[in-house]
Amino acid sequence: MRFVPKRPRRPMLALSLASMLDATFLLLAYFLVTAAIDRPEERLAAGLLGGGRIESANLEAVRLEVGAEDGITRYLLGARVIADREELAVRLAELDPRTPLRIVVRPGPPVSAVTAAIQSARDAGIETVAYEPAE
Repeated sequence: MRFVPKRPRRPMLALSLASMLDATFLLLAYFLVTAAIDRPEERLAAGLLGGGRIESANLEAVRLEVGAEDGITRYLLGARVIADREELAVRLAELDPRTPLRIVVRPGPPVSAVTAAIQSARDAGIETVAYEPAE
C-alpha cells in the first residue's frame, strides 16, 4: 500500500478578510460623510406640480404667494402681507370656499411653510387648491 500521493498537493487557498474589512469600513465612512453633506430636505426647492386644477366657472382664482426674506417666511394673499400661519388661517377662512386658490411658491421658504399654507386652505374649507412653483 502506498500512503504518499504521486504528486504533492497544493496548499489550500486561504482568504484574507483584511481586504474585505477595509472595503467595508471605507464604504461606511463614505456613507457617513455624504449623509452629513446633503442639504436638509426642508430647504430643497419645491419643484412639483400638483393640487387640483382650477376650473371654476365664474370665480377668479385667488393667488397666495409663499416666499422667504432673510430666513423669515412671508405669505402674500392678494396685496396683503401675512407674517404667520395663524393670521393666514384667519384670512383664508374669510374667503368663499368655492373660490379657487393658487399657491405660488417662490424660492427660499421651507417645505413646512408651503405645506402649512396648503393645510390652512384645506382647513378653511376651500374646495380647489392648486400648487405651482414660481417661474
